[in-house]
Amino acid sequence: MIDQQAIDRLEIYHQQGRLIRHAWTGTDAQGRETACLLAALVPECGVMESADSCPASVLPPWLANLTPWLDDAGTAAAWPGFVARYVAVLRSWNLDAAQSQRCDYLCRALIVREARSHTLDPQCTTACDTVIALCDRAAAGSSHTAEEWAAARDAATTTILSARWSGAAAAAIAAGASAAREAAAMAAGAAATAAEATADHAPAACDRMIDGILTVLETEIGPRGSK
Repeated sequence: MIDQQAIDRLEIYHQQGRLIRHAWTGTDAQGRETACLLAALVPECGVMESADSCPASVLPPWLANLTPWLDDAGTAAAWPGFVARYVAVLRSWNLDAAQSQRCDYLCRALIVREARSHTLDPQCTTACDTVIALCDRAAAGSSHTAEEWAAARDAATTTILSARWSGAAAAAIAAGASAAREAAAMAAGAAATAAEATADHAPAACDRMIDGILTVLETEIGPRGSK
């Protein structure tokens, strides 16, 4: 369970219209304190302006690092709906560590699939497919080795160095291929860089990824979240 005091605080900010984006904290026209999603959950994150201040009792590290991107990256039109879904997900959260890790890998696979959709280059699509397959296996609970993840990262590095694809988009492959224990921020890095793969499509890409990530969490929580 996520710390209920943190969820209560987030819900108050949401209900009172004091959630903001593109800034950690602020003050509205009425002089009320405002905060982004993560700073509303954990005020210390707003003070430090970093997801690193979020304790695991509030959010798993991968989701804490992803939350600022979820808050800021989508379109203005989609943001209110995404925020409402995010708040509902945390209120219903019932995932154990294994289920949370499954969601982490499902989200990484989703993100790299988005990056893949912006290229037809064979080397790039092969690197993406390798990472997607590994993430899907990890999400399904199948065994995977450090050597396999290392090979996937090497493929991503080759893609970047070959200049066959934008470095930003190729970085999404490397981020997806990094084991969770190595860098909790990798999911956020992958999402941000996948959206940069083709600048003209970035707003739509961000909305698709945010919707997909929230759907992953909603699906994993399922009807159990209503208990």
